[in-house]
Parts: sequence; structure tokens; C-alpha cells
Amino acid sequence: MASSQAITGNAFAEQPTNSSRAVARTMGTNIVIALSALLAGVVVARLLGPEARGHLAAAAVTGSIVGAVCALSLGESVVYFVGQRRARPLVILASAATLSLAASSVVLTGAYFLIPTILSGQPESVAAARWYCLIGLTIILLGFPISFFRSLERYSIWNIWRLASPFCWLLTVVFFAATGNRNVAQMAATFVFAQALFVPLVWRMARATSPSGL
Repeated sequence: MASSQAITGNAFAEQPTNSSRAVARTMGTNIVIALSALLAGVVVARLLGPEARGHLAAAAVTGSIVGAVCALSLGESVVYFVGQRRARPLVILASAATLSLAASSVVLTGAYFLIPTILSGQPESVAAARWYCLIGLTIILLGFPISFFRSLERYSIWNIWRLASPFCWLLTVVFFAATGNRNVAQMAATFVFAQALFVPLVWRMARATSPSGL
């Protein structure tokens, strides 16, 4: 426990990195993310086959659009306003998350009832799409703090956390492939819940990393 706390404390104490090192780490992280997506795509294609893969694609596209609307692009706004240093960083982060969560309650409710109409040509995708829409919440609760690390120039922490969602998806599809489960709705739900597990930790790290605290 003590060693774990020491490692965490060192991560929190990280100082802004120089530009060349940050660029190299970011490029490396991008490569890892791309390879993870490629591997997950191969596993999904082999597991689901063309028809079920199409249902997952329809659900993912619909859910991603709804999720982006829920976020209101405030993740990038966090980076900008924290960079301006006009208010305490955590106040900006919390305000952006609160506003987006309020908007998402309306957006997700509307999406729940509209998705059967939107996907009327693919009724098998409706349940998966409804689950996938919940990534709007993980975009806010997980994605905003990750952007927050970038705004503080904590690029090592930022790049590590950028791997969270791709790895959650990869682990999800590998688990379903290992168990032979081809239920697309359950796959989408597992992906959302896997990301949600990291939310308390990333907010704790954001609070510890912020120079001013709440």
C-alpha cells in the first residue's frame, strides 16, 4: 500500500514536460491507440460476422453522435479556459462537467425514445445503440478530466489516461470473444461500465494534480 501511494504521489507531483518529450510520448500513445483499435477491429469482425458487425456499427455511430452532443464540446473548452489562468482550474473542470451532465439528461432522454425511429431499418441495433449512447456520460466524466491534464501540461498523465477507453474496448471484445458471447447490446453495456470504473480515480487524480485544488 505504501509503495502504491508513493508511486501515485510521484505521478501527481509530475512537472510540465518539455515540448520534444511531450511530442514523442504523444506520438507513441497515438501509435498504441491505433494498434489497439486495429486489434479490436479484427477480433470483432471474427466474433460477430458481417450482420452483427453491422448492428454494432449502427449502434456505435448513433451512440457516438449522441455522446458528442452531450459533451457540448466543453472538453476542449476546459483546455482553453484553464490555459487562460483566469479561474481556479478545478472550478472550470467541475463547471464544464456539471453543465454537460445537465444537458446530457435531456439529450439522452430524447435519444432513448428516438432511437427506434432512427434505426427503424435495423431494429436489432436499438438496444445496443441505447447502451452506447451512455458513452456521452463517460466522455464527460472520464474525458473532461483527461483533457484537464493536458491543460495543465501534465502530458505523461494525459497520455496514460488517453489509453483508458481504447483498452476498455479491446478488453471488452477480447472477453466476449473468449466467452463466445455475440450479444451486441451486452457488449456495448460492458464497454460503458468498464470506462465508468475509472471515473472516481481520474477525478481523484485531477484534484491532486491541480495546482490550486477546490
